[in-house]
Amino acid sequence: MPMKLLNQLQELQSEGIISPQTALDIQGYFNSKADNSGNRQMVIFSVIGSLLLGLGLVLLFAHNWDEMSKITKTIIAISPLVIAQGFGVYFLARKKDSLAGREGIGSLLFLCIGLSISLVGQIYNISGDMPGFLKSWMLLALPALFLLRSSMIAFLSSVGITWYILIQKDNSFYPFLMFLGYMALIIFHFYKLLKSDKESNYINIATWIIPITFLFSTAAFEKSNDELVFLNYLILGNLFTWIGNSKLLAGRSLVKNGLKVIGPLSILNILFILSFIDVSEDLLRIETNQFGLEWIAFCLLLIPLVFIIIKRSITFGLSKSPILWVFIPGILLFLFSGSEIVISLAANFMILSLGLIYILNGIKENLIGKLNFGLLIITILVTCRFFDGSMSFIARGIIFLILGAGFLATNYWIIKRKKHEHQ
Repeated sequence: MPMKLLNQLQELQSEGIISPQTALDIQGYFNSKADNSGNRQMVIFSVIGSLLLGLGLVLLFAHNWDEMSKITKTIIAISPLVIAQGFGVYFLARKKDSLAGREGIGSLLFLCIGLSISLVGQIYNISGDMPGFLKSWMLLALPALFLLRSSMIAFLSSVGITWYILIQKDNSFYPFLMFLGYMALIIFHFYKLLKSDKESNYINIATWIIPITFLFSTAAFEKSNDELVFLNYLILGNLFTWIGNSKLLAGRSLVKNGLKVIGPLSILNILFILSFIDVSEDLLRIETNQFGLEWIAFCLLLIPLVFIIIKRSITFGLSKSPILWVFIPGILLFLFSGSEIVISLAANFMILSLGLIYILNGIKENLIGKLNFGLLIITILVTCRFFDGSMSFIARGIIFLILGAGFLATNYWIIKRKKHEHQ
């Protein structure tokens, strides 16, 4: 606790402004804040140190590697993993409540697993490919995730399992079941962490990394019916938005709740793509009679989304995020529309409606951010139409002048209204 603040507390206590108990409570509050800051620094430095240590081991082993015997190489290959596991056992036995130790040892152990697998494979010329290497690495790292309760292992594993599902060439259901099961365990880890420590910075990071992981991995389901992946992205965006507005995460700011950012942006991105007639025409090729991985992904995403909608009620979700209005018409357009013009016009109408809704809500609530977001949506829509059809330079200039004037006028009006309310 800063000495200046401590002196001020003593002065306030001596003057009878605050009671001794209040002074102790304030002092305890600031001391706890300082402890949390120190713990975060320890975690950051321990993770960085572990990563640097792992990279340093790689460079040391690379020196004079070809001159070593096979036995020496094997000992060197497995030594880092054994040492890291020894640290892990010591930590579990003596200091299992240390967050810095848990994350630092977890990061080191994760890297050592991959290092040992690659070195042993190279020493004995074990045939294999990158997907097989990543699969072995991720499966061996999974027990460490739950034994050490390390969020860093969860983050690194999310990247690894996504890399695996994107580059694997096996057309069977096994890789996708493995990916979904793995991600379910990672989500379960963060769900437990959210229940025990809602303010954890790892939760903030997870709300960004996990949805990005699913967005990238959805592309792996493009096999025989690529156009259906558009629909899966639309459902995924709605799922992110619903979860981001749930009771567990709703109170967080946008920086601490990536789901509330990535979800709406994913939906808008799909709508902007569909607003082009050429893209909408390709969507008419969806083969409803072909059952493949795309339809499995569609069902796996749709079922939890419908469950959430039923449980939380439509009114709750729509009031929190107007962008959820496009879910039902979007599904109907994808599956039952027979005209690319209808799809394109509907997408343009939904984008324009969303922009107007955000503008009106921003004016009503005196929120400049929400107002500007609505204006930005309409601006992007107009820009897209410039590239989609013929329009003279004069018409384009007039439209942009109107939009620019609208930005300035509405922002000035809200700022003036806020000043008037505070007077």
